[in-house]
Amino acid sequence: MNPVGPGESPYETRVDYEGEVQAPTKTPTPIDEAPAPQAAKKEPEEPKPPRPDPQPQPRATPPQRRPGPDANREPVVGSILKNRYRLEECIGRGGMGTVFRATDLEVKHTDDTASNVAIKVLKPELRNRKQALIDEVEKTRTMQQENIVDVYGYESDDAGGFMVMEYLTGIRLDQFVLRDWADGMPFALAWPYIKAMGAALTYVHRRGGIHSDFKPSNVLVIAASAKVLDFGIARVARSGGEITARGEKPIGLTPEFASCEMLERKDADKRDDVFCFGLVVYFLLSGRHPFDGKWADQARDEKMTVPPIRALSKRQRAALKHALAFDRFERAPSISEVLQGLDARTPPPWGLWAALGSAVIAAGVLGYLYVRPTPDSPDQFLANLCRNGSDSPANSPADSETAAVLIQQGGAYLRSGENPFNPGVLSENVSSALGAFQAALPLGSAHCAEAARGVLGVATAYKNEARRLYAAHDYPRAEQMAQIALRIWPDSGETQTLLYKIMARSPPPTAVQR
Repeated sequence: MNPVGPGESPYETRVDYEGEVQAPTKTPTPIDEAPAPQAAKKEPEEPKPPRPDPQPQPRATPPQRRPGPDANREPVVGSILKNRYRLEECIGRGGMGTVFRATDLEVKHTDDTASNVAIKVLKPELRNRKQALIDEVEKTRTMQQENIVDVYGYESDDAGGFMVMEYLTGIRLDQFVLRDWADGMPFALAWPYIKAMGAALTYVHRRGGIHSDFKPSNVLVIAASAKVLDFGIARVARSGGEITARGEKPIGLTPEFASCEMLERKDADKRDDVFCFGLVVYFLLSGRHPFDGKWADQARDEKMTVPPIRALSKRQRAALKHALAFDRFERAPSISEVLQGLDARTPPPWGLWAALGSAVIAAGVLGYLYVRPTPDSPDQFLANLCRNGSDSPANSPADSETAAVLIQQGGAYLRSGENPFNPGVLSENVSSALGAFQAALPLGSAHCAEAARGVLGVATAYKNEARRLYAAHDYPRAEQMAQIALRIWPDSGETQTLLYKIMARSPPPTAVQR
């Protein structure tokens, strides 16, 4: 980021002026008396009045005009785009442009707080495709689905073209996996994210759209769900671009997360998204790329196969392998079919086996309810959280002060996230209630009890939301909230029982008819 000095505009045109260098002038000598006679000498002419010394003039410049939309200026924090959006913080850079957290100066919430938006300033190379970008953004605006990041519009300013989008506090899927699940996320925890990504892509496919650049960095993890962004924008970036030689990175494409057909610049097809979805799911469940980061066409030519993930069932492995077929005509035809194969609760297509499976599951659940370990009481949960803190040596006054600040922040986030319920404020992100309380736990026993009660409060908020959604018959979301509550407090007997009730009411997907 380039800081802007006080009173300076990031788009101010500075013109340096230089004076023209003047040739020395010779001053005529006045005649006092007649000169000595000389042969054929002409009478001197009456001297002309001397010319005034010219003042330095600025170098000729064209009239100053406000730069137009194609001025190709790099925006910086503090800039105000379109006299409306003040850029507050750079939150990401990618192949398509730079993303900023911004304040919408024309909108305020009912509590008089500022309205945050995300601004994606597109790269100058895309300016000659302005109309195509506008068309694609307009398509995305009509796609209102809970797992798709809302796009408000496309606008232009001195910085060039930029997109105005919903601002969310979360973490990119690639960062989330590399930070917390480098060896892969257990399927039971990963399934809510897989369903959310699949739901977003399925929604778009049913409306005739295609993402064309689905990859981990285009997925935002928020609590126990995910949101997908940048639908269709990369395809516009690739259109009209020069065809790159093999081995060179194509324009508007992440080749490690692209199908063979995308690399070969064939017409876009929803089965391209199926292949990319398979890559992302494999990465989430294993922490690695199925072809060791090689491009799909190279992996195909080397006859590479998809290494099985041991934690998956045979049926789930087959579904993932079908999604990752190199030839689109041999690939799973839809995201829905891939989800069907991955869903551990999907029944077999025959009624007898379905009934038998349901009976076995019911017996297993009942058996677990009777033989499961004794659940924690709230007091036991609090004691377990503080056990390490109480055994640690005395912390410094600075740690105690930091813990107090964290607890204060966590309390504010908790109150804000409970009513109305807001998982983005409550969840495990850095700026969240749970993150603040957990950071305060190891900072000494003096504040541990209060921090532990905060963690319990977050788990209780998720449990209460799961109970509310269950009563409203919204079983899929109720299941997500209960799973998050159990991630925070795994041995909560009340939440475990609630989850089993939710799962018993939540119908499995209809089997695919072949």
